[in-house]
Amino acid sequence: MSRLAALGGLAVWLAAAPASAAEDPLPAALLTAIATLAPTTVPVERADLDADHCAAQAAHPARVRGDFDGDGREDWAMLLRSPSPVRTETFGGRRWPIHPVRFVVFFGRAGGRFEPHTISLGDESLPSITMLLSQPPGRIREWGQGQVIEPRQPGIVQVHCDKAATTWFWDALGGRFDSIVTAD
Repeated sequence: MSRLAALGGLAVWLAAAPASAAEDPLPAALLTAIATLAPTTVPVERADLDADHCAAQAAHPARVRGDFDGDGREDWAMLLRSPSPVRTETFGGRRWPIHPVRFVVFFGRAGGRFEPHTISLGDESLPSITMLLSQPPGRIREWGQGQVIEPRQPGIVQVHCDKAATTWFWDALGGRFDSIVTAD
């Protein structure tokens, strides 16, 4: 499959993706968990996304909800960033502010608490080209390799707009998230 065809397929999938955490207010217990995990971060917001490279969508571009670990409680996957850039980099004749970004799943726990599980830490320019989408349970095919997996719980698609996508899913036996590349 050509790169253009793969990106076209991703664009169609993005347009049909469910709106899972649109502009929902964040629960107080989740805000407490964010402040405890990384007190110097803020949730990535719609305005932080590069609208020129990422398709508009009804869902919030940096947070999704679902029972990712299959325990019957609602979990949240989110992108968090520093409120201020830590440096700037020049690319294409333009200076870009660079922020540390954390991709975290907050597992819902008894008593309404949330337990953080960091998937990745890295630096990213703003506006960002990274967004999150829900992946329904069921068959997922790895891009270019043909491997097929069938998670029983919803997953999280980390999209690098116009570039690639990785689908994260909970591996109950390993007690961790695993991933496959689902677009390039």
